[in-house]
Parts: sequence; structure tokens; C-alpha cells
Amino acid sequence: MINLLPPKEKEGFILEIRKNLFTTLGGIVLVCLISLILILFSLKFYIFGEVNFRKILFDQQEKKYQTPDFLQFKGIVQNYNADLSQIYSFLGKEIYFSDVLKNILEIQKPQGLYFTGLSLNRDDSGKIKVIILGLSNSRENILLFRENIKKSDKISNLYFSPDSWIKAVNSNFNVSFDFVPNK
Repeated sequence: MINLLPPKEKEGFILEIRKNLFTTLGGIVLVCLISLILILFSLKFYIFGEVNFRKILFDQQEKKYQTPDFLQFKGIVQNYNADLSQIYSFLGKEIYFSDVLKNILEIQKPQGLYFTGLSLNRDDSGKIKVIILGLSNSRENILLFRENIKKSDKISNLYFSPDSWIKAVNSNFNVSFDFVPNK
């Protein structure tokens, strides 16, 4: 098809087509924006309505649980919870002497070495002061026992009394050390 219009009229015609196109597209964008704004406003009103409704329900439930009986039971439960937390902290600090004895008795003793007395005392720092009295048929057994005690990482401040080393045969010994249960 041949266009016989002069160039000036062609430009006017193209300009008018573009103008109509922009007007149509602008109208579509404007309608979309207006509908988006309306949707957002309706959501806003819906959310505010739900928030107010939930707040009213919450206030009603709060009033329901503010009765004197409920407040009394709440106080009782809080007292029990405080007592339980104190008991729990006490039990957490508790040291079981049976575990200490088990660890002490697991230390290898040579044959011919016997315990005749055992004393356990706990100090404020959590260490347990252990004193063992015993009888050994030889000084070498006491030396071997001392080396076995040194191998334990829970024992510190090992001390054998000087009387333990005097007799070579059938000697009494006295050893003291600190036992740290949480190591």
C-alpha cells in the first residue's frame, strides 16, 4: 500500500497515534494504581478490625484470670517455683561422697597395702580433703601407691607424712590430698 500523504500530515498522523497510545496507557496505569490503593485500604481496615477484635478478646481473657482465686493460685505456684529453683541450685552444688570413694578406690593399690582409715572433708571451694591411713608390708609398695595417685588428674596437693618412709617393712603410712570432683 502506497501512502500518498505529504510528510507534514504523516507526522501529524503519527503524533496523533502516539498521543492516543499514551492516553490509553496512562488511563490503564491510573486505573491499576487506583485499584491497588483501594485494595490496600481495604486490607488496612480489615487488619485494624482484626486487631481490635483480638484486643477485646485478650482483655476479656485477662479479666477472667484476674479473679482472687486465680491470683492466689498464681502466688502459690510462684512460691513453689522459687523453692524448686533453690532446690535445683542446691543439688547442683551437691557432691556425692560415694563418687569420691569410687574414684579413690579405683586407684591401683599394690598387694600388701591396706587402708585402715579414711577421712573426707569438703571445704568452701568445692575441694574435698582426703586423709588415708594405712598399712603396707614394704616401703616400695608405698612408693608405687604414691606414683599411682599422682596419675589421677583429680588429685592435687599430695602429701605423705615423713613417718610413712621410716620403716622398710610393715610400716604405717599417712597420706593426704585434695580431691577436685569437677575436673
